[in-house]
Amino acid sequence: MPKLVKLLTNTLELLHKQIAVYAKEWQHQKNPEALHNLRISLRQLRSLLNPLRSEINEFKTLDQFSKKIITATNRIRDIEVLIVELKRQQKLEIATSYEQKLREYFLDISQHFKFESVILSLNKLSSDWQKSITPNVSHKLEHHIAQHWQKQSHKLFKLLQQNDPDKHRLRILIKHLRYQSEIYRALLPKQATQQTEQLKKLQDLLGNWHDYYVWLNDANQNQCQELKILIPIWSEQLKYWEEQSDQALKKLKLKHFI
Repeated sequence: MPKLVKLLTNTLELLHKQIAVYAKEWQHQKNPEALHNLRISLRQLRSLLNPLRSEINEFKTLDQFSKKIITATNRIRDIEVLIVELKRQQKLEIATSYEQKLREYFLDISQHFKFESVILSLNKLSSDWQKSITPNVSHKLEHHIAQHWQKQSHKLFKLLQQNDPDKHRLRILIKHLRYQSEIYRALLPKQATQQTEQLKKLQDLLGNWHDYYVWLNDANQNQCQELKILIPIWSEQLKYWEEQSDQALKKLKLKHFI
């Protein structure tokens, strides 16, 4: 069995198990971190499929469906994190009102998305793609994966050269590149493994920055005076995490990825 086929098969099997568990936990509201874990697994799945979606049609379909679930649950995850913050700030009444919103969003998503579909797609993923990947084809696809990683790395490096790069774009690109570096590390240059820890740190810093950015946006749009009271606190935290991420981005800016 070609190395690529073995890697794809083992990773798909692992992600299938994870997605099935987390989707069930979230649907039955058994684990407060279930949606977060599910979204991570779906991103890992997309990072696995992304470089090969133009080569294998089944991968393209699964990638598109995974993307739809992630996009549809963005707001739900934002609210989950906001509720934790509101409880930390002792704004229990507002947290309760957001918990009601969370239930409404959950019901809406449950009606429009059947998470069993992505699990079923993984179950039914034909083994035909395995048979078509001969050692020669595998070698070409491995080269294609490495090229894809280099292009994404170059895109990140170019974005870092801008005077004021879009942190939202950076966060998404860094997240994608990190997962791809982890999944395909056996097929990628040594730089991929070397940069993974730094990308993870940046992902965490930009994640903290993003949380406060979203909360401030909510506070500015919300009529609730109690929520507006948190604006000065959140503004200070946003500034702090912005400075922290900017410092880390400057270090990354000096490094070449390819």
